[in-house]
Parts: sequence; structure tokens; C-alpha cells
Amino acid sequence: MKYILILLFVIPSFHYAQENVGIVEGFIIDSKTEEPIPFANVSLLQANEQIIGTTTDFDGKYVLKPVKAGEYDIQVYSMGYPSKKITGIKVRPKKVTRQNISISQGIKLSNVCVTICCPSILQKDNTTIERVFKREEIQHMPF
Repeated sequence: MKYILILLFVIPSFHYAQENVGIVEGFIIDSKTEEPIPFANVSLLQANEQIIGTTTDFDGKYVLKPVKAGEYDIQVYSMGYPSKKITGIKVRPKKVTRQNISISQGIKLSNVCVTICCPSILQKDNTTIERVFKREEIQHMPF
């Protein structure tokens, strides 16, 4: 009898909880090439707090669910692109809200030069050992 009473209260609450949620989905695409952007991070924000997040798939598609009905912002981050925020996304109960987002590439670097200055330990074409280094010496070398 106890279990029947518990079930009578628990089952309706699950049903009510599912009625007040929706889904947000869409694609993240490059605005110049119109190609999908895989593995972009998509966050759903409310009052600048992350509610839920996901990553786009190979086709640039994202799905955020379950999302309580209300008004949200979407923030998109992806390597090589500046972040983009879309505000005022309205989620309705039992509905799918579609929001495709296009983002443009950030600054492209044509050349990157990395210079490392350290004493040369190994010499090309030298097949003999000239000096043996102890573990302590190697740990203190400036790499």
C-alpha cells in the first residue's frame, strides 16, 4: 500500500516536469565558406550563467535538451573563431527551437616564428658519446 501511494505522487511529477521543457537545436557554420564547424562548444546561458552545454558533431549540428521553457542566450566558442553570443532565444514547452548560427573566422597568422635558445647537446652526424650527463644535470638544464 505504501508503494502505491508513493507511485501516485511520483509519476505525475515526472509527467509535469517533462511538459515544461523544450529542445534547442541548430547548426554552427562558417559565414564565409558556409561549411559546418565541427566540435564547436555551444552553451545555453540564462542571466550569464551556463544552464547546459554541448559540442557540435561532424556536421556542425548541436542539440541542447532538456531545456526549461524561458528566454536564453546562446554562446558559441570554436578554435580559430571569435566567440559569438545570440540573445533572446525563446524556448517553448514541448517545442523544438531551431537556431542556426554563422560565425566568421578570426585573425589568420601567415607565419609564426618560434626561437628557442638552449645549449646544443646533440650534434648532427656525431655518432660517438663525448660526455655522459647525470640525471641531476639533465633536470637542471634550461629547456
